[in-house]
Amino acid sequence: MAALQLPLDLQFRPAYGREDFLITRSNENAVALVDAWPDGWGEFPALTLFGAGGSGKSHLAAVWAQRAEARILAAEEFKKADLQALLDMPHNFAIERLDDLVGDTGSEQKLFHLYNALKAAGRSLLLTAQTPPSQLDFSLKDLASRLRASPAVEINQPDDDLLAYVFAKQLHDRGLSVSDKVTRFTIGRMERSWQAMEKTVAALSARATAEKKGITLPLVKEILQVELGEDD
Repeated sequence: MAALQLPLDLQFRPAYGREDFLITRSNENAVALVDAWPDGWGEFPALTLFGAGGSGKSHLAAVWAQRAEARILAAEEFKKADLQALLDMPHNFAIERLDDLVGDTGSEQKLFHLYNALKAAGRSLLLTAQTPPSQLDFSLKDLASRLRASPAVEINQPDDDLLAYVFAKQLHDRGLSVSDKVTRFTIGRMERSWQAMEKTVAALSARATAEKKGITLPLVKEILQVELGEDD
């Protein structure tokens, strides 16, 4: 099988023990703010990364957490955690899915106290969310004012550059090669989302493996039209 040919000239960065993090137009502003930590966050101890599911928020948060020696907590873990135990930890923190904490009074109060303690100690907090803090319906006004004043940056849905790379890589990881021409054709005709790309890769992989065929334009057209209902 031919070696993977990257469809476009993209920039990579080490992800500190995880797979490479790919920088494109869809996430470059978020990457820049993460890279600017801590001085680039100004007087605020917190930064919120927001965007749709699958946009790479968790991956970028993990990159930051490795660099900042931060402890990562999912929303459910944070809800169950003892506040004093958190305050006693000499860590920065990354908390996933801020959306799931909003509206829960106990969680909001805990986050408010953690924010204040981290600020006083000169430490930091990175949050991920699907919705920016400015649009979240907080119960605790003091928490709302702090997080809405703190920097927040959107990671957009993946652009064609990123989708093309991941499409080719996922097929390559399954032992299947795909040409630049077929990659560009597929990405140009499917919905621009991680979910659509993953469905397309799964369908192509299943058919190509079962029928012992390569990933060709006719196969892509058939999958998009018949199995996924996309327009040609």
